Amino acid sequence: MIKRSLLILFLLIFICSCGIFKDKNLAKRYRNRTNLGTFKNSSNPQLFVQVDLNTILIPSPKKDKINYNVLSLSDKGQEAYITSLNSKTSKEEELIESINTNFQFTKFQKSKTKIIPNTIKKTLIFTVDRLHSYEIFDTISDNPIKTTTVVFNNLGDRVSFLELGLKLPKGDGTIFNSWDKYVTDKVTLNLGNVSSAQNWNASVSASAKGTGVVSLIGSNSKTENLNSTESNSILLNTGNNNTDTTSYQIVSDDNNADTNTNSISSTGELGGSATIGYTDTYQTSLILSSEVLKLSGTLSEKNVLLRQEGGPGIDLSGNIVVSVEYKLDEDWAIPIKFNKLSKLYNDSGKPNKPTDITNDFLMVLFPDLKKDVNGELEYKFLYRQVNKGNRHIPEARQKVTYYHGDVKSNENYLLKDNKGLITLVKKEEVRPKGYLINLKKSGNIKLNKEELKFETISEAINFLAYLNDLIAKKIPLANVYVNGKTLSFKDVSELQIITNQF
Repeated sequence: MIKRSLLILFLLIFICSCGIFKDKNLAKRYRNRTNLGTFKNSSNPQLFVQVDLNTILIPSPKKDKINYNVLSLSDKGQEAYITSLNSKTSKEEELIESINTNFQFTKFQKSKTKIIPNTIKKTLIFTVDRLHSYEIFDTISDNPIKTTTVVFNNLGDRVSFLELGLKLPKGDGTIFNSWDKYVTDKVTLNLGNVSSAQNWNASVSASAKGTGVVSLIGSNSKTENLNSTESNSILLNTGNNNTDTTSYQIVSDDNNADTNTNSISSTGELGGSATIGYTDTYQTSLILSSEVLKLSGTLSEKNVLLRQEGGPGIDLSGNIVVSVEYKLDEDWAIPIKFNKLSKLYNDSGKPNKPTDITNDFLMVLFPDLKKDVNGELEYKFLYRQVNKGNRHIPEARQKVTYYHGDVKSNENYLLKDNKGLITLVKKEEVRPKGYLINLKKSGNIKLNKEELKFETISEAINFLAYLNDLIAKKIPLANVYVNGKTLSFKDVSELQIITNQF
């Protein structure tokens, strides 16, 4: 009976000290190598993460017109200017008006040519969407219906690693010319120092040979930090005044410390029944830090590659914005001639005759891009899915599975309408557009038998307003033609402005 009781006691000691309460998944990121083997390849990665790409044209900055007036002069210059004006004017109102008027300089002749460069700058917006659920459909029947919805958006789920790639087609003259100044950003993460304590107690009542109680008390505590030692001591004291002591120490090479201390005392003879109790406490302090790359990237003539590596609590879903410049290796197209009309009105505001207006021009030269520039988008990721322990704030206590995904451009669900391609540069973003004045079902209007092309919408509407002023003043519409005939007064009300992409 004594041997049997001692065997039960040793089993209790072994269970408490060797791990039934010990595996709380504390700091597994550092201590347990088997946890690093929880990587799986996703059979359908787009059920976890989907990536789309949109582009926005960055217009060339326009120079603001600078006005010069008396305030632009130095103190002595202002004094000399006001003295000169005072000698030339006899009324205070004229003097004040002259002071408030901007300086007028000799006007240089405007250039009659404009060149649209063969480089274009655009903003790339990568949209990374971490899916919260996906639906399973019955595909066996003739009319598939949704059978269930799988939800995997647990607290702690996130995209932990992301790689985005953008490729230009081979053989195309378009290349990535440059991008904005790009600096790798490092983020400092507080990973924490994890510690726990386990306390247990047990008692055995015996009545085989007299009254006797064997009490069993002990503790098991561990702290996981940068030093790794594990020690256990076992003390057995029976009623026969025999004492057995066993101690051992284990030192691991992954720098985590587990310290276990167990003590057992007993009196009397063993037998009867046994009870055991267990309590667990946990605490953490943020003292361990590490650095991870928030975003890094490389650029070559045909490839853009972006990588993001997250840390605890950092989800990589969202938007990533990068500005790039493309260089178009295309010949120049035939220049477009835009009309620049002036002297539509005289000094008194009355419209001049069509034969008296000045018809100047602007020649626009541009790259002869005949089709859109498309690219291929591909991405890879690691999706961190929490299987257990999602209520624990420190991620080290969570049991997780990492799903690896690799999606090619022709497999992307979001790009199926464009055969797996992304439109990076549209031809209309390089080729100019103009505005014509059209009479419905009769053609575009001409001035002196030349079809009018306006560079801006304001120029077109100004000429349309000029034609209405001619009608109001009953001035003949000479030299204004449509479909080979002189434009009539009644036709003016049916004129419309249309946009033409050259």
